[in-house]
Parts: sequence; structure tokens; C-alpha cells
Amino acid sequence: MQEGKDPLSDFKHLSGIGPGVIELIENGRPAYRAVYCAKYEDTVFVLHAFTKTTNGVDRAAMKTVDERFKAQKKQKKK
Repeated sequence: MQEGKDPLSDFKHLSGIGPGVIELIENGRPAYRAVYCAKYEDTVFVLHAFTKTTNGVDRAAMKTVDERFKAQKKQKKK
């Protein structure tokens, strides 16, 4: 525990993007997000990490996550 803060971050499952896609949420000033997929064998794929600049959904960031998830799924099939 640093500075009296809980060491566990909030997270949210992003089932709209795909199974196993999770958003790690670090609120504050600035706020940070990391979106990853951990459901493939023993590998964790970080799809995107960014500083949150808007209230609500960052559409450009979620588009990047979606594109990378689809590309990762295609690569997995090969």
C-alpha cells in the first residue's frame, strides 16, 4: 500500500469487444486505463494502455482496442 491507497485497481469486463477482454481502471489526475486479454493459453496480451482524457467512453481508444483484439484473434488462428 502506497500513500494509504488500496493496492487493487478497479476493472471492467468489456464483453462487447470480446470474451476475456478486461479494462484496468486507475482513476485520479491523470486517469489511466489498460485493456488486456488474458484468455489465451499462458499469455496476457496488452491491447492498449492510455491516459484517459475524456469523461465517459474514449471512442478512439476503444476503436484501437477492438482493432487490436480482432488482429490478435486472426493471428491466433494461423
